[in-house]
Amino acid sequence: MRYSGISYTTLRASPSERVKELAKPKIKREQRIRQEFFDNFFNYGYSGVKKSALKATCSDRTARLACPKSISLEYVNMLPPSVTQTTSKEKTIHRSQELVRPKYNMGKH
Repeated sequence: MRYSGISYTTLRASPSERVKELAKPKIKREQRIRQEFFDNFFNYGYSGVKKSALKATCSDRTARLACPKSISLEYVNMLPPSVTQTTSKEKTIHRSQELVRPKYNMGKH
């Protein structure tokens, strides 16, 4: 006796391996790395980096490129002079302070 409207053969059918594989959720790389980290949370010898990567060395050219460039004297001479200590300690005049203040109080509007 059928009450659901679904045929008996459909109810007894089983999915193929391909359908089972497609039904699984995709696991992204970040999730796998995160899961691997939590699986080895208390394993202090595990760093998450492959052993070959830990033993890797860079080439001489890469080491040279990693060093910062030196600043040329021409560039240093083009820079504006820095502010002296006496200039930075000087008091501002009343007019400068007046110009810096806003014209009205924003809280009153």
